[in-house]
Amino acid sequence: MADPSGETTRKPSPSRRGFTKAERPRRLPTVLTEDEQEALLQQPNPNHRTGLRSLCLLRLMLNTGLRAAEVLNLKVSDID
Repeated sequence: MADPSGETTRKPSPSRRGFTKAERPRRLPTVLTEDEQEALLQQPNPNHRTGLRSLCLLRLMLNTGLRAAEVLNLKVSDID
């Protein structure tokens, strides 16, 4: 559940000795504006093989919400 400051609140988790663990509130991720996304997509050079690869990866991340670590762990068999 998010409060007006953009932080989510969670219930404290019980520990083994009867104490509750103090947890930091989780912050919601920031997102890029449409202008920032367009500027980012203009960076790779699609005329080069690595530029085309980078453009595809950027589009994949922006369109699906995948994080960098998730993209790095993708395998060809994961793609339909």
